[in-house]
Amino acid sequence: VLYGIGSAVLFSLLMIVRDAAMPRMVSLGQIESLGNIWRDTEVWGEGRTFPGILVAEFRGPLSFASADWFQQELERMRLSSPDQVEIVVLSFGSVHDLDKTAIEMLRELFTEWQKRGGRRILPGRQN
Repeated sequence: VLYGIGSAVLFSLLMIVRDAAMPRMVSLGQIESLGNIWRDTEVWGEGRTFPGILVAEFRGPLSFASADWFQQELERMRLSSPDQVEIVVLSFGSVHDLDKTAIEMLRELFTEWQKRGGRRILPGRQN
């Protein structure tokens, strides 16, 4: 019985670490039937997207543990878009923690995008 409880606790801790290091990042689409709100396009298939614009939401803490994952996922989403992405809209409404490492990563990422002529918009960010 103790081995079972210990295994369950260990598994729970591993899941917490995984969620902190690799939170979900989703592509958002506009749902006209719900008053033009934005929702996950995987869940809401009727979500409207716009050519050349990637609207993404990061769902978790953005910290030293997840900064590389954030950058990789965002690049994967940008490159897998059917159209060349010129504008990236990052929704940070679900980001409840942002540390110095993540801020530096964002600063470098935005500088790189600016050099390439890309633009970014940050709605829903928390102070």
